[in-house]
Amino acid sequence: MAGTKIVDEIYGVPITAQADLVVSSAGGFPKDINLYQGVKTIDNAYMAAKPGGVVICFMELPDIMEPAEFSDWFKYPTMLEHEMVLRANFTIPGFLAYRLLDIARQLSLIIVTKKENAEFIRKAGMIPAVTTEEALTIAKEKLGRKDYTITVMTTAANTVPVLK
Repeated sequence: MAGTKIVDEIYGVPITAQADLVVSSAGGFPKDINLYQGVKTIDNAYMAAKPGGVVICFMELPDIMEPAEFSDWFKYPTMLEHEMVLRANFTIPGFLAYRLLDIARQLSLIIVTKKENAEFIRKAGMIPAVTTEEALTIAKEKLGRKDYTITVMTTAANTVPVLK
């Protein structure tokens, strides 16, 4: 418990409310080298978003399919099948893949990355975008209104929102 308090002091950032739209970045290489590393960014941005909100994550993902111990988990057609296999053979990469799918199910998760990553982003339950403009257009459409709150997280991989 003492260790978790230290981590909260180092990485925790108090927020007064969750936002409708969270715009985040991993903070650059190597934190966005692949989606396995990118889960940290996504998870932290998710904590800053309102339920049913929108998260935009900027991640280059040059090695998006690495490691295979993570990316291979996206072969299951349903989350239930993924969960059943994970329960029978638990691995951290499998759990993180499941967590990512679960987050993408709860809100609109837009990943701004290279065009060649789009197919895998979709396979992982997220929405690909190539430009900031494209991501913002999708986000506005998903929000469906003009009056929304925004939180920006420039180093989301190392920033843990703590709701006060």
